[in-house]
Amino acid sequence: GTCIFYRNNFRSSAKDLGNFTSFELLSSYFTFRDSHLLIVVVYRPGSEPITCTFFTEFTDLLSKVVCYSRDLFILGDINIYLDQDIADTRRFNNLLSSHGLVQLVTGPTHRHGHTIDVVITRSTSLINNLTVASPSLSDHSVITFLTCHKLPTIPFKKLNAVVINHSTGQTS
Repeated sequence: GTCIFYRNNFRSSAKDLGNFTSFELLSSYFTFRDSHLLIVVVYRPGSEPITCTFFTEFTDLLSKVVCYSRDLFILGDINIYLDQDIADTRRFNNLLSSHGLVQLVTGPTHRHGHTIDVVITRSTSLINNLTVASPSLSDHSVITFLTCHKLPTIPFKKLNAVVINHSTGQTS
């Protein structure tokens, strides 16, 4: 299954990105002040073979989410050995690249030593301090990271002096 934990100072609204048969999906649009973020959590069961259906459906998902103009994170367990140079890994990486996305997790994320969990985004500049902790309570590692959001600039005009005529209320 999939879930998203978040602080209550974020506004969240679920986003329906469609139904898929080869993986589970949970997506939500988050707003905090003037920052906006689409988070998509994906789980592809490792007990199922990697099929053309998965790649077709994942392509459909990526085509939908890259249309959002806001920041985007795709997180989860895809159960593809991203640490091995195999056809499925190359196909997955080419799919991400063709949609302008990058997968940031390196190193093993499973107790059997493979990279099967992902943090995918448009830009590496959105992520700081990504760490992969050794598996302890689960057979998967806990992946943590900080997000970087620029605060919006507030335009202002510098005034040298303002003279107010109190009888007319006009400024000069």
